[in-house]
Amino acid sequence: PGTATKHYADNNPQNFKTLLPQDKHNFSPPTPTSTPAQARATYTVQADPEFLNRLRQAYDLDPHLQDHRSDYQEVDGLLLRDKRLYVPESLRVDILKSRHDHPLAGHHGRRKTLDLVRRDFFWPHMRKFIHHYVDTCDSCSRTKPQRHKPYGPLHSLHVPIRPWTDVAMDFVEALPNSFGFDAILVIVERLTKMALFIPTYTTLTSPDLAKLYLQHVFSKHGLPDTIVSDRGSEFTSSFWRSLCKLLGIKQALSTAYHPQTDGQTERVNQSLEQYLRTFTNYQQSDWSDFLPLAEFAYNNSEHSTTQTTPFFANKGYHPSFDFKAPQGDIVGQDNPYHPLATSVVDHLASVHSFLVEQITLANKRSAKAYDAKHMPSPNFNIGDMVMLSSKNIKTKRPSHKLDYRFLGPF
Repeated sequence: PGTATKHYADNNPQNFKTLLPQDKHNFSPPTPTSTPAQARATYTVQADPEFLNRLRQAYDLDPHLQDHRSDYQEVDGLLLRDKRLYVPESLRVDILKSRHDHPLAGHHGRRKTLDLVRRDFFWPHMRKFIHHYVDTCDSCSRTKPQRHKPYGPLHSLHVPIRPWTDVAMDFVEALPNSFGFDAILVIVERLTKMALFIPTYTTLTSPDLAKLYLQHVFSKHGLPDTIVSDRGSEFTSSFWRSLCKLLGIKQALSTAYHPQTDGQTERVNQSLEQYLRTFTNYQQSDWSDFLPLAEFAYNNSEHSTTQTTPFFANKGYHPSFDFKAPQGDIVGQDNPYHPLATSVVDHLASVHSFLVEQITLANKRSAKAYDAKHMPSPNFNIGDMVMLSSKNIKTKRPSHKLDYRFLGPF
């Protein structure tokens, strides 16, 4: 090989073909104590002449070299810097194809791809070039999981200004049969956090759901302005949508595969399931008998967001529990509960204002904690091509584990 080829081969043996000596019978591999020079002498190395010729030809047309050719060491028509070959602009993508796309390269990320390239090659601003190449790699976009923080800041639901104008609804399903019931309809009033636990069936239809709401909510509190729910068939049927539209009720449906939209009801469901898990019998056949008790226990316990109980937030007083403390004169000048006894309406108004403030503050705290673990959403314009997560999409490929993580672009 020529001088430049030998110089490059001495420092970059991984880029060359390794050939056995002609006398195979007398060949012995280098020992662990061999020096690099001794090891190279044992082999005959040859560079890819086509690659070297392409480099030499591309040098003459490279814009960077018009003013900076003297910055490099030229040996046998090849340009070197710090023992690394300079790659002209027209061949840089080819280098990335071999050091990133090739099966031996492995489609690694930014750092590892940069390391593989700069072992043997150099060009100005190569880090930026390689990062852009890796970030826009089609195969990587389809197959790699997202390692960064999830996108999107927290957008809380609006805060109601009075009770029972905004409710959330959900079902606890797949329960064992209990006196004919196998599901629970959970309704949560979003200002005071009061919850209703109604036994029902998994075969419940939308008209049946409307009857339950009429019996348990409308008869006591009237129609709501907004109903938050998931996208279950009961809430997306034409009957339910038409009914809400005719009654002037706004439907707030959760985003598909994003239960955090109605996270409040999901949390109530967890509390209810924990209660029933504690008190139901071994056969789990009497859970429906405990629903009124579970409802009372939940509504009579202080809520972490409002700092008061749902019962007190609705009624303005605490319910009788298991005993009554001795009561003094409720009309005395020194009795701190005198305003409650003389002005229930004003007191409830102040309670509701307090709840709005508490929920607003809680939303701000939640948003701050949530946003710290998320990054801003990417900016999309109409007509932009995007990749779609395949997490909840079933394709025709045999195994989801080996399927693309993202599909598209669409």
